[in-house]
Amino acid sequence: MDEAQASKLALFAGNLGGPGNADGVGAEARFDRPSAAAFDRAGNLYVTEGFNRCVRRITPAGKVSTVTCFSDSGSGSSLLSLPGVAVDSGGNVFVSDQYAVFKITPTGLVSRFAGAEGFSNDACGSADGAGTEARFCAPSGLAIDAADNLYVADISNNTIRKITPAGLVSTVAGSAGIRGHADGVAGAAEFDWPNGVATDSAGNVFVAELGSRTIRKILPTGEVSTVAGAAYAEGGRDGMGAEAQFGEPMSLTVDSAGNIYVADTFNNTIRRITLSREVSTFAGSAGQRGSADGAGKNARFDGPVGVASDAFGNVYITDTYNSSIRKSTPLGLVSTLAGSPALFGVDDGVGSSARFPEFPAIRDVAVDTTGNVFVYAGAIRKISPGGSVTTVLPEFSSPSLSVHSLTVDRVGNIYFTSWDHTIGKIGLDGTVTTLAGARFRPGTADGASSDARFGWCPEKITIANPCAVPEGIVVDSGGNIYVADTPNHTVRKISAGGTVSTITGQSGQEGSADGNGAVARFRRPTGVAIDEAGNVFVADTGNSTIRKITPFGEVTTLAGKAGEYGSRDGIGAQARFGVWAPTSIATDAAGNVYVADTGNSIVRKITPAGVVSTVVGTAGVKGFTPGPLPGVLGEPRAVAVTGTTLYITLYQGVAVVTNLP
Repeated sequence: MDEAQASKLALFAGNLGGPGNADGVGAEARFDRPSAAAFDRAGNLYVTEGFNRCVRRITPAGKVSTVTCFSDSGSGSSLLSLPGVAVDSGGNVFVSDQYAVFKITPTGLVSRFAGAEGFSNDACGSADGAGTEARFCAPSGLAIDAADNLYVADISNNTIRKITPAGLVSTVAGSAGIRGHADGVAGAAEFDWPNGVATDSAGNVFVAELGSRTIRKILPTGEVSTVAGAAYAEGGRDGMGAEAQFGEPMSLTVDSAGNIYVADTFNNTIRRITLSREVSTFAGSAGQRGSADGAGKNARFDGPVGVASDAFGNVYITDTYNSSIRKSTPLGLVSTLAGSPALFGVDDGVGSSARFPEFPAIRDVAVDTTGNVFVYAGAIRKISPGGSVTTVLPEFSSPSLSVHSLTVDRVGNIYFTSWDHTIGKIGLDGTVTTLAGARFRPGTADGASSDARFGWCPEKITIANPCAVPEGIVVDSGGNIYVADTPNHTVRKISAGGTVSTITGQSGQEGSADGNGAVARFRRPTGVAIDEAGNVFVADTGNSTIRKITPFGEVTTLAGKAGEYGSRDGIGAQARFGVWAPTSIATDAAGNVYVADTGNSIVRKITPAGVVSTVVGTAGVKGFTPGPLPGVLGEPRAVAVTGTTLYITLYQGVAVVTNLP
């Protein structure tokens, strides 16, 4: 096969940046909420990520690789997960997490260097001592001095701790259990949520104090003073020393000239403090969030958390909510070193110039017989075969428009499942009508049109226990519509005449049984597709399987095994899909089924014989890498097929695979 005929993954419309965990060079790499940053002696930048719980390395050339990843902390990933990183002269990397400081050797060996691991009764504490005998309570920022002593901002103890290269832990300043803002010597000083630490060549330790919104300094003698900021005065004002104000000083770094750079997270700025204690806004503009590169105040950040400086005076920033790493020259010229931010909006346009909103994100995709692609993200948008995005029906243009999933028939009518528990239609003239169900009246009733009911609501609706609605929808050549009534664990049919029936499964009865009609059981089915022979395929999401329903109502399991998860290819029951992961499916003219295996960040193909293979993406790797297959995807949400072209909706855009294998 020549290059022109090779299968390729490409951007079709929108922006495919944003969160992920893919390694690569520059914009090819993906991060998910990067937090802390530190340099080694060779100029490699180490970055921690709160949501991926990984330590990543970025070479001076911008190549990103994964050093190691930690298992879930048990409390759920958060911004403060792996909040600190530092590198000693031997290339050992130290990271803070929960109640301990971990050490990663240059060979990749991970060990607990100091503090307790886990959630035992004595894990949180303030005891000094040797290595794992010592106790911390939410250690945050880390910094290394010239003698390889490690300094720790022990945020919940409101103290600054020191760990020698031999692992001996002591308290440098502050007193555990005492929270406040007072200068003084060693234990007489008071801190209020010290979050970031940095050291200079003279052995001074600087502290970004989150609670009081100030920058503190600890001399080698233990004397603590306030360098900048007015205690407990929140703002973004520049000025001398106490005249200045900070919004949320999360971390700081010191360059070779002694200038301090502070990640002022809430203000979305990087602040600079000179040796004379003059505070200025070095990059970004207070109150202005975004992701723009540029000089000084023209640059934009979104929640910058970590900063690190190199030997040449450049400052590197973990631009947390842009999921990217930024670089500023000594003159304040900001560029993006690695990662790619998600660019949100509602703008129509061609290809990458189009924008989709942050919420609701793109959910579903359908393609008509002429190659137009339809997606829903607050409004129904149409993408022409050439990639031109236009708005078909704006958000709130009709009280009946509250789309969840959509499909298109052969003449161009759009059908959708709705958040209001109905099944709707958008005609060729743009008129919105309700085909079946009654607005905000959930249930399981079959019958004629408005007598039917879909979805489910609890007796008491809460954020934690909301209503659930039917999800997947597909229409056959005869105008019959099939709906995955997700919360009722059934597959429903709306005939061309408008009569609603349950073709398989039983309302309120979840399971994974094969069989005919009501004998079969599903567990929260979400996606449906139909082949030219009239077989209906179902993404049985709760069971992590793909089911097949013949025109006679006989249900079999085509691929996967209920209750067993993974990303394994194979035949039929040998294959594995991610937990709660198969969400959307589509069929081609040859009877192959394509599955969005969302949790694994891959798209799978199932032949009519049940052979499962991974077509697009790399299991467990999130991002977007175009080019030859398999490439890299970021949690594919939905798929649609026309001919040998596959469309995939991702976080904020649509990808396309041409010349399907």
